[in-house]
Amino acid sequence: MKSRSLFILCTFIILFGINKFSLHKDIHRQNENLTVVNISGKQRMYSQRISKLVLTYNNVNETFFLENTIKLEEILSEFSKAHQLLKSNYFEKYDDFYLKEYFGEIDMFYSNIIKNSRLLIKNQNDKTEINKYINLTLFNTERFLPIMDKIVVRYEEIGRNRGQSILNRELTFNIILAILSIYAVFFVIFPLANAKRE
Repeated sequence: MKSRSLFILCTFIILFGINKFSLHKDIHRQNENLTVVNISGKQRMYSQRISKLVLTYNNVNETFFLENTIKLEEILSEFSKAHQLLKSNYFEKYDDFYLKEYFGEIDMFYSNIIKNSRLLIKNQNDKTEINKYINLTLFNTERFLPIMDKIVVRYEEIGRNRGQSILNRELTFNIILAILSIYAVFFVIFPLANAKRE
């Protein structure tokens, strides 16, 4: 009887520990996934703001031009940081065929947005060059955005799938714990109660 009680107690403790450890790890991963989805959404916003700013380079006075250049440099810096963070997060923590494909496609457009925006700033006094770099930046942004949408959707799908896995695992643990509880009642508690009565 003692060995049976000890077995049930140890099993309860081990299962409870595994469940809590796994749950803590999964919550951490889900929080990371939310951060990645948020950063991906910001990339869309940054690319749209870059497009709006480069368009204003056609009709700006010198003061406005300087303000625009500062804003554009700031957004390009944020855009670049976010892209590197997304890539490092993908390479380190995700092993997903679709994300690999999307990042492979988007890299060229991302690089071209950065390159042409910086060339636009550098060649601010040449009207022909300004028009060229505006058009190139807009061209690459138009191709960047749909792929970025796919990346956002894919990260959301991964998050939902992980959430479903967590729910399934929790259900399995709860069923096992319920079976152990029933076993403890019928094969440990009842026999002990009967032995005391006798």
